[in-house]
Amino acid sequence: MKNSIGDENTILKAVILREFGGPENLQFEDIPNPDPKPGEIRVKIKAIGLNRAEVATRVGKYLLTKDLPVRLGMEGAGVVDALGEGVSEFAVGDRVAVVPEGKFQASQGTYSEFVNYPANRIARTPDILSDEEASATWMAYLTAWAAIIKQAGGKAGENCIVTAASSSLGIPAFQILKREGMTSIAVTRSTEKVAALKSGGSDFVIDTSKEDLKERVKEITAGKGADIAFDAVGGPGMKALITAMNFGGRIITYGLLDSRPVELSPWWLLSKQISIMGHMIFLAIADDSVRREGVEYITSGIESGVFKPLIAKIFDFDKIADAHRFMQSNQQIGKIVVRV
Repeated sequence: MKNSIGDENTILKAVILREFGGPENLQFEDIPNPDPKPGEIRVKIKAIGLNRAEVATRVGKYLLTKDLPVRLGMEGAGVVDALGEGVSEFAVGDRVAVVPEGKFQASQGTYSEFVNYPANRIARTPDILSDEEASATWMAYLTAWAAIIKQAGGKAGENCIVTAASSSLGIPAFQILKREGMTSIAVTRSTEKVAALKSGGSDFVIDTSKEDLKERVKEITAGKGADIAFDAVGGPGMKALITAMNFGGRIITYGLLDSRPVELSPWWLLSKQISIMGHMIFLAIADDSVRREGVEYITSGIESGVFKPLIAKIFDFDKIADAHRFMQSNQQIGKIVVRV
């Protein structure tokens, strides 16, 4: 193994989940800090970006994690601490972030002081970003890009509904849509969040506590309907989303905030020729060339000033349970970050 800036085979502090349940089940443990394997990089984590998937994991409802114990965390930024054999594109001390990969959460979760990740899953942190901002970047921007642009084929002149728009993916989605010459339509159930979503970059905001989704979308689109929906909710609300779509509309479902069954009439699909597609970022960027394309797209957007991560609140590492509680309160607009 090549040189490092830390001691090899020392102990690191990590959050381990041994029982599904509440935030109090996030327990700190001292575990071995192994050398990186060939092709891997050891990253000293300085900031962690939180994701809904980690809350779902904690309560036992995440698709990719069924067995315990789990070392939580999918997103983090810091510096290269050590290089495994065969890694030449990075140097010790480089500022980097991990590109999320679901299967590594069990053994190499980022809720920890160090992680070992494959070099092809590491992205350089642009100088313009702090470590906290870097930890708030890759899951959100890659998901929005891969779902809206790559999978749904979004293009200039089209519009896109963004549900659960105050989540960590809302602001990145608005910025990507603007870059592509598309119109963003944010959807929220909270009147208190309308102004923040407008200032966050959405072209239009629909408050479904006061407005009918279908009718408001018709007004915004001059009767046409929505071309794309970037949906994190699912559940019975999918009915209203389907009826708000344009002919040939595409709905991309990437989350299940409402896990209740969806009411679905084949007539809605046939009459409008609507497509409903599931999206999971880990599968979408499994191909190295697609992942590199996404990283280059986002890096260029950051360096040009078009993309700017929004941090809702920063917690200290020992308050990570409070960070989970804050996420479940649904108060945030933007990304929740934990500083290590």
